[in-house]
Amino acid sequence: MAVRQSLPTDKELIIKAQRIVLNPMRGRAVFYHGDEGSRRADLFVRQHAGHTRIDDLLRRNQEGQELLRLLGDKPWANKEEVWWELSRGLARAASGDVQCFGSERLSRSQPLSTHRSVFTPNAYAHTVFEKVELPELENNNRVETIYYNGSPMR
Repeated sequence: MAVRQSLPTDKELIIKAQRIVLNPMRGRAVFYHGDEGSRRADLFVRQHAGHTRIDDLLRRNQEGQELLRLLGDKPWANKEEVWWELSRGLARAASGDVQCFGSERLSRSQPLSTHRSVFTPNAYAHTVFEKVELPELENNNRVETIYYNGSPMR
């Protein structure tokens, strides 16, 4: 029986992340993953006043600023679970239409093989967006339409 190795994330940082309240305006939440998604989200937010990314929401309150400072330059393995919690919170708080940005790999018109994880050959989801945000958004009854790179997903 394989034993799952836990990630080296400071549990207190996870608890801090769970306590942060993220309040995006209705129809203004912006999600992204990867460098390409970050660039696309930045451009979208600059062109659409009132839309906010998770980073922007965190910088708006003292707890969020403190958490960003504590995460600092830690390696991804030491902060991934914290971002899972933050992302889950934002996806649960979202309402109306949401905008999501990332690589074209997640386009519905691409073959399934393009969705394989680069980390685990037999797995398909490997981003926080795929593992956490998208499932939460799809199960959030207050979310009306999920847009991915400008096109509706559902």
